[in-house]
Amino acid sequence: MKCLVLLFIFISKTYAVNLGEFCASDVDSCTQYQCAEYVFNCGEKHYLTKFGHRYCEAFRLQQEKRKFSNQFDNFLSDTRLCLQEKLSDIDFSSSCPEIADYGLESHVDCYLDSGYCELGFNQVGFLFHMISDAVFTEFRGKIIKQFHMISTACSRSE
Repeated sequence: MKCLVLLFIFISKTYAVNLGEFCASDVDSCTQYQCAEYVFNCGEKHYLTKFGHRYCEAFRLQQEKRKFSNQFDNFLSDTRLCLQEKLSDIDFSSSCPEIADYGLESHVDCYLDSGYCELGFNQVGFLFHMISDAVFTEFRGKIIKQFHMISTACSRSE
C-alpha cells in the first residue's frame, strides 16, 4: 500500500504543475497544510506544520466555539481560504525554505484582501492574542515585518 501511495505522489508530481492540482483548498478545514507536508516532507518544525496548519486550526476552532461578528467571521474564513489558495500556487520544485517564505509573505495580501484594515480594535487584539506565541519562533522577524507592512497599508488607505 505504501508503494502505491509513493507511486501516486511521484506520478502527481511528474504531471502536476503546482500543489493546487494535488491538494485542495477548503474554507472549512486546514487539511491543505497537512497534504502539502505529506508531499514536501519538510518536517514538524517547518512552516507548513508549525505555523500554517497550527494557526489555521486554532482560528478555525475559535470560529466554531465563539460567536464572532459577521465581519470578523468573514475575515477569518476569507483569510483561511486565501492563504490556502496561495499555498496552492507553490510549484513542486520549491524547497522547504522557499515554501516557508512564500507562505509567510502571502499573509500580507490575504489579510489586506480579506478586510483587515476594517477590523475593530478588539478584533485585531484577538488576532494578536492568538498568534502571540508565534513571535517567539524562528518566524519572528518575518511576522513583525508582515504586520508592519499590513499596518502601513492600512494607514495609507485611511
